[in-house]
Amino acid sequence: MGLYNQIVRETLVPLLLIATTPLICVWLFIVSQTPFNGSFTAFFRSDKAPRIDEIWIKSFSGSWFAAKILLGFASWAVVVTTILPGNIALGPITQTGHIPKYKENGFKYYIITMISFICLTIYLKSMGISPTIIVDRFSEFLATMNIMALILCLFLYIKGLYFPSTEDHGSSGNPVFDFYWGTELYPRVFNVDV
Repeated sequence: MGLYNQIVRETLVPLLLIATTPLICVWLFIVSQTPFNGSFTAFFRSDKAPRIDEIWIKSFSGSWFAAKILLGFASWAVVVTTILPGNIALGPITQTGHIPKYKENGFKYYIITMISFICLTIYLKSMGISPTIIVDRFSEFLATMNIMALILCLFLYIKGLYFPSTEDHGSSGNPVFDFYWGTELYPRVFNVDV
């Protein structure tokens, strides 16, 4: 059972999930689009359906445009949730005695973000820019998010090994499993929960 766990459960399965999740994400998006209209049957019967290698390339062909918008939104989220007031809620105590603290301001953040989105939409329309640009270029955004997710996971993997936020960190000794599973329980970057 030990060798099975080490090879299959701790290496092959995580590698399979890491490698195929971006591919499946983009494939499901393609199936949901015209001419397939969400039909798996239509996708598999079509001679216009992209090959697996084309989907793989599309899964990692992001754009700087999408990256700028996603990083802008992430920055917005960090700034607004940091500024907004809220009661402090305590998370569960860990084995090392760490108690994570969270600010209860999620609903306020949601309301402010929706109001800001409506205002931004009105502004973009007045400037002659389509507010549907994210939906129109969604495949770029999916691919960019795939790339950014892998970069973030690599960053958190290294951070958890060499610069942990709490005592709740460690390594299994298998880099593939550690990348997949994580190396620290409550990672924080610049005092912000990740």
